[in-house]
Amino acid sequence: LHEALADEKPAVEVCKDLFALGRIALNEGRYDEALALLTRSLDIIVALVPQGEHPQRARTLRELGVCRRLRGELLEAEALLTEAEARFSRIFGAQHVERAQALNELAGVRQALGDLQGAERLAQEALVAFVAYAGTPWHLDVATARYQLAVILRQRGEVAGARVQVEQALDAATRAAGQRHPIVPVLVHELGVLALGEGEPAKGLPYVEQALALWRALHGGEVHPDYAAGLHTLGTLKRAMGDLPGARAALTESLRLKTQILGDVPHPDRAATLNNLGAVLLKLGEHDEARRCFLGCLAMETALYGGRDNANVAMSAVNLAQVERVLGAHVAARDRLRAAAATLERTLGADHPTTVAVNGLLPTFEAAAAAAAAAPKAEA
Repeated sequence: LHEALADEKPAVEVCKDLFALGRIALNEGRYDEALALLTRSLDIIVALVPQGEHPQRARTLRELGVCRRLRGELLEAEALLTEAEARFSRIFGAQHVERAQALNELAGVRQALGDLQGAERLAQEALVAFVAYAGTPWHLDVATARYQLAVILRQRGEVAGARVQVEQALDAATRAAGQRHPIVPVLVHELGVLALGEGEPAKGLPYVEQALALWRALHGGEVHPDYAAGLHTLGTLKRAMGDLPGARAALTESLRLKTQILGDVPHPDRAATLNNLGAVLLKLGEHDEARRCFLGCLAMETALYGGRDNANVAMSAVNLAQVERVLGAHVAARDRLRAAAATLERTLGADHPTTVAVNGLLPTFEAAAAAAAAAPKAEA
């Protein structure tokens, strides 16, 4: 109706309708459709207000940034969210809730790109602004900010601090909106992820199974990015518990769903599942298949992160080094592991548990490479 009334001219009502439809598509996991709708919305608002500031332009830029992040287009997402944050700051001021929402989304992108220190700074700033805006810690925006901060802390190895944030977020979300709000299964799922980080995968299993059931009910089935992410975690937990066939089944189904939803394109979520599936196949002795998974993962991540230092890329390289060593490429495996260890020290720090564990592998790899280099001389 709004389009008919506008008679093919730019109209703010059509812009807002497209924006609302784009957000619905985002929530339902239809990212291509969301991108098209939000892009049309932005084109209209730019045509209406080509020079000056307008809140709807900033909101559309923010949602486009979220869409790009969910599509795995992290550098594009970073640029859009940075522009949205700057526009909100100019329009409403530094303490406004809409700027805080853009900051929180930007924190998620920086975390995915491996800038954990910068991501934590943005997430903390967003959390302070949300609490000030809401006047209470029991608010959905506060819960969202605490979740984002928890993910960053977990990746930094601060699992206890992450758990505190998730528990407070879950309390805030259920008080504010009840058990049926979409953020609740996200937070329950994160408790399962944290159990893995605490070295107790069996304790994480009920959380992930509960999250999967909630997502199945919420989305009316299993074809949704949230459900695919839950299967990924389920497979990771089963791997840690020693159930390799169960892990393989869950990770294979997760990868199938992610490819169905996202397409056969580079994406952080697809890369992560390929990586974990490769680790399971390596333990099952299927070395060539494992190597294919690791190579596919590394190629995706290299394309996604634009050559930046990134802990995820480093860990994929560690896994590839391990399979190369098993296949007898000892020198290549050692060199790859050295480079990965250096990246982890730069991104996570020398004292991070992951960095310490990878550095602990180096002596074995060094010895194997030295033996391989000496073998031809011995034969001569």
